[in-house]
Amino acid sequence: MAIIDPYTTLQSFLDAPKYIDAYSQAHDIGSKYPHNISSTSKYDKQGLSSDVRHTLGSAAGKEAIIDWSSANLGIDPYGKFANVIGNVGITGATALEEIPDAWRSFTQALGEKDYGAITSGGIFAQPWEDVQANLNAWGIPYGATFKQKMSQIPLLNKLRKQKQTETFKKIKEKQLADAAAAAKSSFDPSGPTQASIRRDRADKSGRGHIGGFTDPGKGSYGPHKADGGLIDFYRYGGFSG
Repeated sequence: MAIIDPYTTLQSFLDAPKYIDAYSQAHDIGSKYPHNISSTSKYDKQGLSSDVRHTLGSAAGKEAIIDWSSANLGIDPYGKFANVIGNVGITGATALEEIPDAWRSFTQALGEKDYGAITSGGIFAQPWEDVQANLNAWGIPYGATFKQKMSQIPLLNKLRKQKQTETFKKIKEKQLADAAAAAKSSFDPSGPTQASIRRDRADKSGRGHIGGFTDPGKGSYGPHKADGGLIDFYRYGGFSG
């Protein structure tokens, strides 16, 4: 029975045109997104560009691992077991890549006597950023579409949500402005006012009618109006009537 060299066999999958193109695409698409332009240190996170590049690259690596597993172990590439193998493989590859990167950052800061970056943990910002981006591939299934892959990038989702919120806010502000403008344009300055309404209203106060409060005048309101009430009670005899 022939002994399979796992590295050579897996490397043959990684070198296939399908994955070479996928890695190139990951780099090209990542370069179209903004990177961290406000960084204050060489160790600061690189931003969205790095997240996109690493996530798409890891998704391609995961698929290559699953293809290798399917070819050599006969498992269903779309099955849960294949997905676990892909996740384990991409996690191991991430460790092999990012642990040496973290060590290089440490030795560089130590050589430059940048002790603040070491004690603050700032030297690990980029390696940890890359680890998180690589492990986004955990949520990407075999054969995923480009849209599905991009949906697994938290920072990208956050920025999209912020943009949607800003767009909704602008739409709401425009609607309110349009409503205010419409209300203003429909106002007729020649129409009735509070003063004119009060001026034209019939006077039912009883002013000028003899009798005062107990006989304020016909058509007025209250318990002593001229038509009924106590005034008629006493006028027509009270209890003796």
